[in-house]
Amino acid sequence: MAPQRTEDWMEQAWEDLRAARDLLSTGHFAWCCFLCQQAAEKALKAVLEHLRRREPGHNLLRLLAAISNALGIPEEVRRACTVLNRYYIPAGYPSAFPSGAPVHMFDEQDARGALRYADDGLVEPLIYSRRRSRPCSSPGTPCSSMPSTRASPSSTEGSGGNSRPASRGWWRKGS
Repeated sequence: MAPQRTEDWMEQAWEDLRAARDLLSTGHFAWCCFLCQQAAEKALKAVLEHLRRREPGHNLLRLLAAISNALGIPEEVRRACTVLNRYYIPAGYPSAFPSGAPVHMFDEQDARGALRYADDGLVEPLIYSRRRSRPCSSPGTPCSSMPSTRASPSSTEGSGGNSRPASRGWWRKGS
């Protein structure tokens, strides 16, 4: 059996979210949207890795379907996947539009919405909880019962809420 890589997937998901915040602050809205989709994808793949399941591809709804057989998935997570799926190709490829580059197709409101869906609507409720040892631990246990996990100085390494979560978390070795 291949080695467990859950922690690696989660670390990259958190880094993608941090980079997305940086892109928002510098006005790179299309790339912010794209990285939000990437963060969500990697977070879902972390759960799949934790469950020892492999699901290829980038479609968030397909990844979520592979998880939902084992875990209860709240509606806000499904909604986040539906919205963030729209940013995979269009945010980076001119061929997604009849004319014009993606850089001109996304604005600050799009980027802020993508961050909200990726962070509050998917990564935090599905993936990270200070109280649970693993995600939505048993079938029928809704993830929506997980507490809010907004970053606080005591729950992140670094400052400003833009860094990785502290070393606690179901995906961390020894947790």
